[in-house]
Amino acid sequence: MMKHSPIKYNYTDTFRTALELADDQATKLGCGEITNDFLLWGVLTEGASSAIRFLIDRQVPIKELLAVVSIALLPEDTKEEPPTHILYSIEAHNTLARAAQISTLLGAQAISALHLLYSLYFCTPPTLLTKYLAERQIDAQTDPQLRQVASLLAGVSAEEQVPAKKPEETPSPESSEEPPVRAKVIVVNRDPKTGQPIKMAMTGYQAIEPGADQSLPFPDFIEDMAEGLAAHCERLFDGPPQHGGNPEPKDFPYEDYGHKVVYEEAEFGPSIVPLYAAQMHDVMQMLTHASQPSVVLVNELNDSPTPFIRTLIRQIELRKRVDEYGETILPVDERIYPVPQGFRYTSVLAFDPMRLMALGQMATGVIPYLRKLFAQLKEHPSVLLYLGDLNLLKPSSRSSVEVLELLFVGLARHGLQCLCHATPATYSQAIERSEVLSQRTAKYPIKPLEGEALRRAFELQRTAYSHYHTVNYQMPYADLLTLAKRYFPKDPPLYGLCELLDAAGSETRRRLRRHFYSSSVGGGGKGTVTHEDFIRGLARRLGIPPEQIEDKTELQRLRELPDKLRHRLVGQDNAIQQVSRAVQRARLGLRDEHRPIASFLFLGPTGVGKTYLAKALAKELFGSEEAMLRIDMSEFSERHSVSRLIGPPPGYVGFGNGGELTDPIHSNPHRLVLLDEIEKAHPDIYNLLLQILDDGRLTDSEGRRADFRNAIIIMTSNVGSREAKTFARSAGFAGLTDGQERSEGIVRKAMERTFSPEFLGRLDGAIAFEPLSEESLIEIVSLELKPIAARLATSGYGLVLSPEACRFIALDEASRQLGARPVRHRLQQLIEDPCVEHILEEKLHPGETFSVSLGEDGGLVYTIRPTTTEQAAPTRPARSTRKSKKA
Repeated sequence: MMKHSPIKYNYTDTFRTALELADDQATKLGCGEITNDFLLWGVLTEGASSAIRFLIDRQVPIKELLAVVSIALLPEDTKEEPPTHILYSIEAHNTLARAAQISTLLGAQAISALHLLYSLYFCTPPTLLTKYLAERQIDAQTDPQLRQVASLLAGVSAEEQVPAKKPEETPSPESSEEPPVRAKVIVVNRDPKTGQPIKMAMTGYQAIEPGADQSLPFPDFIEDMAEGLAAHCERLFDGPPQHGGNPEPKDFPYEDYGHKVVYEEAEFGPSIVPLYAAQMHDVMQMLTHASQPSVVLVNELNDSPTPFIRTLIRQIELRKRVDEYGETILPVDERIYPVPQGFRYTSVLAFDPMRLMALGQMATGVIPYLRKLFAQLKEHPSVLLYLGDLNLLKPSSRSSVEVLELLFVGLARHGLQCLCHATPATYSQAIERSEVLSQRTAKYPIKPLEGEALRRAFELQRTAYSHYHTVNYQMPYADLLTLAKRYFPKDPPLYGLCELLDAAGSETRRRLRRHFYSSSVGGGGKGTVTHEDFIRGLARRLGIPPEQIEDKTELQRLRELPDKLRHRLVGQDNAIQQVSRAVQRARLGLRDEHRPIASFLFLGPTGVGKTYLAKALAKELFGSEEAMLRIDMSEFSERHSVSRLIGPPPGYVGFGNGGELTDPIHSNPHRLVLLDEIEKAHPDIYNLLLQILDDGRLTDSEGRRADFRNAIIIMTSNVGSREAKTFARSAGFAGLTDGQERSEGIVRKAMERTFSPEFLGRLDGAIAFEPLSEESLIEIVSLELKPIAARLATSGYGLVLSPEACRFIALDEASRQLGARPVRHRLQQLIEDPCVEHILEEKLHPGETFSVSLGEDGGLVYTIRPTTTEQAAPTRPARSTRKSKKA
C-alpha cells in the first residue's frame, strides 16, 4: 500500500510540497488515486520552485494552466464513499521513476519539482501538460532544455536496452496476478573511471497490478528500484576520478555551489560600462599575474560593487559574442575594451556563502565540500569564483578551523583564484591580521564615482527610480548633490543621491495615495515630485523634523530663533544673542564645513540657565529635547575612564559595545552634545575633544569614524564663579566700576588657568552667564506656575497667586546663591503641598480656586474662592501653617 511520497530518494522541499499538495487535493475531491494531473496540480500550486520559473521564462500563464488542470480534475457525479487510502496510479509511479532518472542524468543530488515537470512532459500517452505546451509551440524540438532532457532519455533507451525476445502480452488479472517486468536492465549513468554504462538488473523486480481493494500485496516496485538507484549512484557523488581515463568534462554544476551570473540586456545596460572601465581593467590585469592572487575589492559600506561586477560580466559576454560573430553585432556607440593577455575566464560562479557557513559549524563538514569545489574549478579553469561579501565568511571568534583560511589556502594550492569584496573594516579584521590570507590576496580599493561619471550614474538611477515609483523628478542635479553631501556626509555621493530619490518618490506616492500593486486613487499617470516631497521624504528618512532641513523658510526661522530662546530662558539676553549669531552663521553657510555647527563653553554659577539654554536650543534646532546627548563629565575624572567615550580597546571588557560619545552620534549625527561640568574631567579628555572641535570627527576603538559636522557641542563649567563673588572688589580690578565686568574678568582669568590655549582657540565662543536679577527670578516663578495651574485645571481646580506671593517665593535669601534651582522646590513646598492638604481635608472642591496671598505677618495665606466669582471675598479662609521670612 502506498500513501504520500512513494520514493526513498533525496528530494528538495519544493518536490515534497508538490506531492503533499497533490495528495491533499485528491483527498479533497474524493479521488481514490493520485494521477499525473494531480502531480501537475501540485507543481503549479506550490508556486515557488524552479519548475514555475521554467514556465514563466516561456511566457506560460500559470493561472490559466492551473484553471485547465482544475477543470480536468473535477470528479464525476457519483455516490461512492470517499476512499480511506489514496494510492498512486501506475502512470504516476512511472512519472516519479522517470523524474528520479532525469535528476540522475542531469547530475543533480536531489529530485526537484523541475525534474517532475520534465517527467510529466515526456509521459506516454501525452499528459495535459504536453498538449498545453504543444499548443503554445513549446516542444523538445524548439526548447533547448527539453531537447537536452529528450536526448538524455533517448540515449539511455537506444543504447542501453538489452535485446530480448518479444515481450509477452500481459495476462488479465483473472489469469495471473504477477506479470513479468518488461525492462530487464536500466542504465543509471556512465562510470567516470571507465566510461562504461552503469546497469542495474531488473530481474528481481516484479510489478503488480492493484487488486480489487486497490492494494499491492507485495513490496512496491518503485521503492525497490529507488534503493537500487541510490546504491549504484552513490559513488557518482564522490568527485572526479583520481586516476585512469580521460573522460570528457561535463558542464560546471553551478547549482551545487551557488548560481551562474547570466548576461541579461535588461540588467546590464551599456551605459554602465564607461563608468567603471578603468577600474575593471585594473582588476582583470591583476587576475593575469603569474602569482595568481585572489583579488579583494575594498569598497565603502554603502558603495556597492555590484555595478562593477556587472561591467566585468558584460565585457566577458560581449567578448565571447565578438569572437563568435564578429564586431558587427555590437550595439551602436558600444565598444569592447581590450582583455589582458592571459585572462582565461569566460563565466562567473556567484558562490553561496550560506552553505559554507552551515557546514562551518563542524570541521569535517567544510573540508569535503571545499575539496569538491576545488576539483570542479580545476576541471573548468574558465570559471571565475566570486565569493561576494567577505563579512559573511568572516570568523566571529578564534576557532580551530577558520573558513576563510581553508578557502584561500585551498585556492592557492590548486592554482585557482577568486574575486570578492569587503569593507575597509572587514578587510582589516579578516585579511590584514592574518599572514596566511594577506600573502594570498591582492587588495584593490574601489573609488567612489565623481564628476561626470557620477552625473551619468545619477541619471541611470533617476530613470530606474522614476519607473519604480511612477513619478517624475524635477529637482536639479546640483541641488540634490548639495543635500546628499550635507545630510549623508559619510557615505558616497551616489548613495546619498539614491536615498534622496527613493525617499522623495515614496513620499510623492504617499501624497497621491498610490498603492504599489494597484491603481492609484489620486489619478492615473506619473506624479511630479515637488520640493516639499524631497524635504518631507528626507526628514522621514533621517528621523528629524522637516523644519530642520534647509528650505525656503530657513531665513524666517533663523530670524525668529533669538525670540524663541528668550521666551524660554529669562535673564540671559547676552548669551542668547551670541549663541543665535553663531548658529545663524553656520546655517547660512559661512562656517567651515569640516567643523561642527557650533561649539561653546558656557561659564557661570549654578542655576543661571546654562543647561536650560542647551535644552531650548536642541528643541528649536533638532525638534525635540531628546536630541540632546548629555554626559556628566564628573564621571570621567580618572585617566582610564577616557576609553568610555570612544569604547574600550580590543582585549578589554566591553569591546564592541561602542562609546558613550561616539555610539549615539553613529546612530543619529543630528544632535546637540552637552558635556556638563567639563572642568572636572581628566585633562586627557581635552586632547580627545581637540579633534572634534577642529575636524568634526572622532574615531572609536573599532576604527569607525563618528561625524560631528551636523552636531552642536556645548560644554558647561562654573570655574571662577566662587572667586568672582569673593574677590570681585580686590586689587587689579579697581579700575572697573561695573560689577558685571569685574565678575566676568575673574571668570575668564580662571578659565585661562584651567583650559589650554589650543582648546580655547578651537571654540566658537566662551559665554559668561550673568547672575539672575530679582525681576528675572520673579518671572521664572510665574513661568513655573503655569504648568502647575494647568495640571490643577484638568482636575477642576483653579490657582491664583498675588504678586506679593510670587515675590516672596522668588526672593528667598537662604537660596539666592543657588540661582533658579530652588524655585521649583519652593513651589512644591509652599504651593503644591498646601493645595494637596486642602483637597484631602475636603476644604477645596472642584469648581473652586485655590488663592495664595501674602499676609500681614509676612507668611503666605491660603484661601478658597469660587471660580466663577474671582473678585468676591474669600468664603472659607484658611490660615497658613507655614511662615517664611520676607525677602
